[in-house]
Amino acid sequence: MTQPRTVAIIGYGTAGQALSILLSRDHHVVHVFERAKAPGPVGAGFLLQPSGLDVLWQMALLPQVLQHGAPVQRLYGETPCGRAVMDMRYAALDAHLHGVGMQRGALFTVLAQAWEHPGNLQADTAIVEVDSEKGRVRDARGQWHGPYDVVIAADGAASTLRAQVAGARHDREYPWGALWCLLPRGDWPHVDELRQRYLMARRMIGLLPVGTRPGDDTPRLSFFWSLPRDRFAHWERDGMARWLDDVAALWPAAHGLLQDVA
Repeated sequence: MTQPRTVAIIGYGTAGQALSILLSRDHHVVHVFERAKAPGPVGAGFLLQPSGLDVLWQMALLPQVLQHGAPVQRLYGETPCGRAVMDMRYAALDAHLHGVGMQRGALFTVLAQAWEHPGNLQADTAIVEVDSEKGRVRDARGQWHGPYDVVIAADGAASTLRAQVAGARHDREYPWGALWCLLPRGDWPHVDELRQRYLMARRMIGLLPVGTRPGDDTPRLSFFWSLPRDRFAHWERDGMARWLDDVAALWPAAHGLLQDVA
């Protein structure tokens, strides 16, 4: 888009944040609509791959990311008895490559601070309809916004708008989810590795160093436990004590980090 355009971005997650920065820098007028009353991160932590780090470098945001993130050199997975199932090192591709584990809250803050027009974010506004002919969007209260030259649906995996702006498509609900939380890193020895344990294809547990975030200098780990979606109600019913016993049986070292989790 070589000429300035008016753009509506629906959703202020990572994609919406990055788009708002890049399009505003190209002198487009950007309005962002977010359904949450208080926009913020969703999730604990994640692993930025070299491709994502390259994008952040091109956005001139890599120093801020590296300030808070934790460099990850190795991806290692094993069975409960210690047999290696996965052992990949970035250095096998190139000595200069690595991933970065990061708290979602840290990346959210870095991206939010980089957008020069935060006043164009309209929170507590769920967009439910797109009028492609007139370039308008309608919120759940019935108010129309626009017109816009471009409407971008960045409202996540459960988007109800994608079919309206991009044509029909077939979405299948992924049957697996995960329990997750952030834990103090403490004396965890694998400070530059993603560590996972597998019980065949039925169970997966992982710990990823994710560094710090603005306002919190405590290095942390992102803990996750894979769980079929249809088992979540059973997990809630069974209670924490029974689940912690399962964690202890699969990975005693990880169980030790969860003692204060309620």
